[in-house]
Amino acid sequence: MLATKLPRMPEAAGVGDHFDLPVQVPRVGGNAFGLVLDRQTALQARRMGGDAGRAVFWSDDRKNTQHRVALLRNLPDKPIDDEQSDQHRYENPDADAKNAGQLEHGRLPDGTILVPECLFAALMPIEFDHLLAAEVTRNVAAALAEDIGPGDLTASLVPSEHVARATVISREAGVLCGRAWFEGCVKGLDPAAEIAWRAADGDRITPDQMLCQIRANARALLSAERSALNFLQLLSAVASKARIYADTIAGTGAQVVDTRKTLPGLRIAQKYAVRCGGGGNHRLALWDAILIKENHIHAAGGIEQVLAVARAVAGHAGDRCKFIQIEVESLAELRVALDAGATMILLDNFPLAMMSDAVATNAGRAILEASGNVTLETIRGIAETGVDRISVGALTKDVKALDLSMRFSD
Repeated sequence: MLATKLPRMPEAAGVGDHFDLPVQVPRVGGNAFGLVLDRQTALQARRMGGDAGRAVFWSDDRKNTQHRVALLRNLPDKPIDDEQSDQHRYENPDADAKNAGQLEHGRLPDGTILVPECLFAALMPIEFDHLLAAEVTRNVAAALAEDIGPGDLTASLVPSEHVARATVISREAGVLCGRAWFEGCVKGLDPAAEIAWRAADGDRITPDQMLCQIRANARALLSAERSALNFLQLLSAVASKARIYADTIAGTGAQVVDTRKTLPGLRIAQKYAVRCGGGGNHRLALWDAILIKENHIHAAGGIEQVLAVARAVAGHAGDRCKFIQIEVESLAELRVALDAGATMILLDNFPLAMMSDAVATNAGRAILEASGNVTLETIRGIAETGVDRISVGALTKDVKALDLSMRFSD
């Protein structure tokens, strides 16, 4: 069968234990096996793909194991065309009709979440430093659990075997982003769903443009619809805003970058969206770079002292620390930072004239980033001073969902 209600794990199973699960995945091949993982390791479940379906459990402790399951499989996309419109889309119609009922779409029995491994390389063509597969799986699982909980009562009004077709349409111009999250929601409830995209992440889209066609179990699609659209609308909004800012400073040599002002739990997704819109990423989090601010400088005893400590910390962190950046609030502090060997400097709330002087003083020695009260109206003038980067919190903090809609056709 394509999917089934998975049995409860052995009572004595603990972190690191293996055990067999009678989960048949004919389209992929082989039996699944279970691996009890701690929560953090489970987020790396993308590494556990391959030819066989695999069930991954995570546990906060040995006595209280959460019965949530990620079923990871390779599910190749299939084109949707007119010749297939009157035919059942599955390889085995009789078996799949039975499975549609067993899946009980719109319900997550025993807290189970089924999440297929998306074809990430195809769905997310934009170059991005962070591995996204595990993040998409985590985001999708949380969204479906939040929305569906013990079961979608309204979707149960639809016959379990009914197959629906739908399209997603854009109602305004923007930049598309979030296909993998969208597919994760739909295929998480119907692994055999077909989604044919008409635009890629990073593509500019226009009003009334068809973005994709979908054919899936009706209950599954109805249950996944809101979560899938939430991801697509939010991430497309971020990408669209980043594109507007990037286009505004085009030709200046400066790059607009994001900040850590992101929605809790969706930072990586939003930073990917910024890249789709033509922007750049600042540090991902507190663990992958050092940004020295006024309080750090004061506590360490001065700019020279804090930079020396930062280099020692970065050396100990190894490849994990991508850069050391220090914030300055005056030209005098800029000179001290440059003399101390700073290679990346943030100019905090510099007026335009002072910013131009800072660029002249720097003379190419360090990467200069402008920050503070940057708006769409002021960013061009800032870029024309010659700074290298301009950080804008509004890219991820002040966004309005792009207007997209899903239309059912049968």
